Amino acid sequence: MKSEADLTRFQLIWLLIAQALAIFPLFFYLPKWLPVIWFTTLAWRVQVYRGVWPYPASIIKTGVAFGCLGLLLLSYGFRVNVGSMSTLLCFAFVLKLMEVRKQNDLYLVIFVAFITLPLLFLFSTNVLAGAYVAFCFVFIMACLTAVQHNRHKRFMFPAWVNIKVIFQALPIMVLLFVIMPRLNPLWNMPSLQKNASTGFSDSMSPGSFSELIKSSDIAFRVTFDTNRHGDIAVPPKSEWYWRGLVLDHYEANQWTPFHRGWMNREKVFGADRPPDEWELEALNQLREYRYSILLEPHNYRWLFSMRVPFSADTGIGEVTFTENYLVKSPVRVNRRIEYSVTSSPDYSLAKYTLSNRDVGINTQLPDDGNPKARELAASWRRQNLSSFDAVQAALSFFQSSFTYTINPPPLGMDSVDEFLFDTQKGFCEHFAGSFVFLMRAYGIPARVVVGYQGGELTQSGYLIVRQSDAHAWAEVWLAGEGWVRVDPTASVSPLRIDQGFTETLSGADASMYWGGGFSRLYYSLQKNLDLFNYHWHRWVIEYEDKEQQKFLSRLLGGVDAWRIAVFLLGVSGCLSVIYLWWGGVRAKKKYAYPVDKHYQVFLAKLSSVANGSLKIEKGDTPTVIADKAVQVFPYHQRLIRDITHLYTEICYAGKAELLPKLHESVRQFKVLHLKL
Repeated sequence: MKSEADLTRFQLIWLLIAQALAIFPLFFYLPKWLPVIWFTTLAWRVQVYRGVWPYPASIIKTGVAFGCLGLLLLSYGFRVNVGSMSTLLCFAFVLKLMEVRKQNDLYLVIFVAFITLPLLFLFSTNVLAGAYVAFCFVFIMACLTAVQHNRHKRFMFPAWVNIKVIFQALPIMVLLFVIMPRLNPLWNMPSLQKNASTGFSDSMSPGSFSELIKSSDIAFRVTFDTNRHGDIAVPPKSEWYWRGLVLDHYEANQWTPFHRGWMNREKVFGADRPPDEWELEALNQLREYRYSILLEPHNYRWLFSMRVPFSADTGIGEVTFTENYLVKSPVRVNRRIEYSVTSSPDYSLAKYTLSNRDVGINTQLPDDGNPKARELAASWRRQNLSSFDAVQAALSFFQSSFTYTINPPPLGMDSVDEFLFDTQKGFCEHFAGSFVFLMRAYGIPARVVVGYQGGELTQSGYLIVRQSDAHAWAEVWLAGEGWVRVDPTASVSPLRIDQGFTETLSGADASMYWGGGFSRLYYSLQKNLDLFNYHWHRWVIEYEDKEQQKFLSRLLGGVDAWRIAVFLLGVSGCLSVIYLWWGGVRAKKKYAYPVDKHYQVFLAKLSSVANGSLKIEKGDTPTVIADKAVQVFPYHQRLIRDITHLYTEICYAGKAELLPKLHESVRQFKVLHLKL
């Protein structure tokens, strides 16, 4: 049985909507038992409202709380991180629903909903997350309105009121976002839990890329900037090789990075200029490409760049260059970051000499295994082929009868032999790995480079590189030329390099990748959504100090305090004038609530018919007004008293069901006095 202090049906429904909207997206990131607890709590609260079940006793609430703590320990152990703390807040938020009785409890749950809702930004910062939070914010505000004004028959009335308020506040929100000093947002803090990541790992074996390339997820986006000549230079597609990692150690059919230095600490250099150890030598033509990369999290430290990076800069710390001409982050990339790079392809690398140490690293092979491949390389040596001719011989061998496919057959222990002489069907890792094996068996320093090749240039001018663009190729060292890129996949499937991965698919491979018309439609929608995500991230998420300084400089001609103050005062003044004018116009046309509208119509007709004999003061209550009106119109005191009573009952007793009766009484009053 419900008491007077219990929530009304109107309030309870709005409370459940607010809580569901705030917590629903977190179900995808937090433990799977959280939605079970929420649905159980929801069912209990509904049964309590119906009078079927009582409020839970203290011992039950204590038992449920300890049970949830046990599940929390089972999921996270004793780790204190974003996931565990978010889960703790969520289950407290959910369990509070069972004991909500009075309006004070209702306020507490609503305010916790305001805190819970932004937790989504700890796990996702894309434009859909932003739109969802904005949408839910309206409904949580509506829940707050429903608590304060529980007298309206229209269920969506609180939502419409808050939509209007938020739209009125939107210009101020935008203004403050643009000019207020930028503080690091909470969702830029790296999570202590291992975030979900995409992309390849730090090793490669046959089949490593086969699953990865079936994903259309975005790896990173590239925006080409103006070079030193003031032109936006976009390199040709043949240069769209995004180097990420060098694999120069081969063992047990697996390519991995060779661990250099003491305690496997690789030697690094500052990224403000190319280190002398790279031994760069300029070629005849010097092209320069400046670009910014918006990189999705992959939980490793490597960054992607075109060859040869001259400088690199990011906002997450000091970026470094490595011995292998790579760009490296100071921390693991476990959130989306943006960094800028300047590259030039017109330089040779270590053109004349290669240290004995590097020769040993890049010609290393196991003592046994893959005898057929070793014999093929030995046959080239017996022909006294030069290094260049040996490279061409290997590429010609691949062009003979090999097939490029995303569904290659499995390989055994001697994977290189089986691929070269038996299956002859493979993906990029098969071609790159076997090619480097042949070169090393011949005696030519060679290594595997993994990263991405290609991309999709959008109409907005930026390049989208997806996981399906993941690629592996080779680099060989030739005396007089240095490290030279060789892509054996291009000798088998030139379309893979010229037109991209998806354009090379046909037959069974195309069916496997696309999966039908629906997948193509999804891919198209994903492209359009990415455009919004791209601008959302650049102009909202990454709108920090540097970006703010640039934007305000373009907008105001400088970032002096007086310019910002004048701009703020000017815009605020204009908005104030607009708000005051619009508020005055609306006050004349419409009242906030239907009950007020009907009562104002009654007063207007009352004053017009009285011809000045009825004087209503500013502070008169409805009862005082009724007393004055009865003195002027004693013959109609019953109708006047009825209208006044209905109005006060609706306004102060919350009896919204009397609104139609008030409307009818006012209509009768209008008709009655029009006949006088």
